Amino acid sequence: MSEQKTDHYSDTELMKKDVETLETLENLFGDKIPKVESIQFETFGFTSKDTKLTGLGLFNKGMKELPNCLQNPQNLEKIIARFNELETLPKWFGNLKSLKEFNFRGNPISHLPDSICNLSNLEVMIFNNSRLTSLPENLGDLSNLKQLWVEYGVLQSLPESIGKLKKLELLALEDAKLTTLPESIGGCTNLEFVRFDDNQLISLPEGIGKLSNLEGLDVSDNNLTDLPDSIGNLTKLTSLYAHRNQLEKIPNSIGKLSILNELQLFHNKLTSLPESLGKLAKLTYLLVSNNHLKSIPKSIGNMSNLATLKLSNNYLETLPNSIVNLERLQELFLDNNRLTNLPETLGKLHNLFELHINCNNLISLPNSLNNLSNLQILNISNNLLTELPEKIGNLKKLRIFDTSSNRLKKLPDSISKLNLLENLVISYNEISSLPIDFGELTNLKRLNIQKNFLQSIPKSFKQLTNLTDLNLKSVSLNTLPDEIINLPKLKQLWVKEHWWVSISEETLQKIEQRGCKVYR
Repeated sequence: MSEQKTDHYSDTELMKKDVETLETLENLFGDKIPKVESIQFETFGFTSKDTKLTGLGLFNKGMKELPNCLQNPQNLEKIIARFNELETLPKWFGNLKSLKEFNFRGNPISHLPDSICNLSNLEVMIFNNSRLTSLPENLGDLSNLKQLWVEYGVLQSLPESIGKLKKLELLALEDAKLTTLPESIGGCTNLEFVRFDDNQLISLPEGIGKLSNLEGLDVSDNNLTDLPDSIGNLTKLTSLYAHRNQLEKIPNSIGKLSILNELQLFHNKLTSLPESLGKLAKLTYLLVSNNHLKSIPKSIGNMSNLATLKLSNNYLETLPNSIVNLERLQELFLDNNRLTNLPETLGKLHNLFELHINCNNLISLPNSLNNLSNLQILNISNNLLTELPEKIGNLKKLRIFDTSSNRLKKLPDSISKLNLLENLVISYNEISSLPIDFGELTNLKRLNIQKNFLQSIPKSFKQLTNLTDLNLKSVSLNTLPDEIINLPKLKQLWVKEHWWVSISEETLQKIEQRGCKVYR
């Protein structure tokens, strides 16, 4: 029987039962099912090997139930039936003994038959975007399962038997309704990547520390108030995402994660970080913004590989001097804190590319800031600064500079040496004049001088031939000089006036005729 073939799919050389299955599906869908090289997410087609039907792609065919003919093929290894209208699977589905992978994403499946756990060769199971609230109790019988995906649904619990899945490598349960995890999950000792993000978890079981092969753990967007001490046993962990929770503390054991590369703890309720954090010598990204930190441990200076440090929106009043030991640091975010000063040796951070210290209480900047020769983005807005370092012009690579909302009365002459500067914001200060050589900023594209005491501009201003955006709202210019009117690339000009200043409509119309939008 297995050697008989029909003419309809004769070019496929399939066994008779497999041909009959394809013909039944063809009649059901009204389309001949093409042979394809592989089954992808949006495939309508089949694959075969030798004379055997091995894969089916039934993407978006409006199926309300799986056709009974699918129980006939004896060698079917893969079924991708994404975005249909299936509400359950038939009991016979568990008889597809050769099945290794199925994907039913985007089906409103709300119930699974226990027989599904008879699929002893199954390696990949995907039920994303389903209506499943639970999984079969004997899920652990799927002894060869390597990947389990039940994301973007309403899953409320996991069976205790999940701990029997010794070959499970990936567990993806993102955006569900889980409130607890079974202690038995520690039995999945081959797990490498776990996603529990965007659930309703209030705690993690200590058993999670038994996942000795875990490399990536995402428990972000839950209701966790702490992490278990056993987390320090996950010595192969390279990424830990625990942001957007209710964490009030981090266990000291975190210092044991010796190869951790990325740690995300932003949007929690942390008031302190453990000194043991400094043992994370491989850490590259540390994100702890939007917490309640008043200080950071001195040991942070031991993180010799740290490239990104984000501490925005905390209550920091000082920084440990050891922070300047982070010689590989490229991005430092300290905005929206309560800092009154910065370490004098900040300039030792030679690789710093981006520095945000806006919205603090700084009254001065360390002179060593001038040594940050690789700095390209600097935001020091919304502080109490009355002057800038005289040698600010040493920051030769600076492209974006925001020093708005301070108490500056002038700009240092050296600012004209920032010849790569593209965006300069000096609004809301007390500046009455610009340096004579200001026009040497020939790469400048956007300039905001709003709300200053500026009464004139230097003749060199005409050299700003790349300027496209200029904000002069609430400055004290009596008129717009030719140096502004004739800027060749100016596209947007803001000129909201003081009551005592009058810029003629004729002048503004002349600018508009050059293709510039004027905001009055």
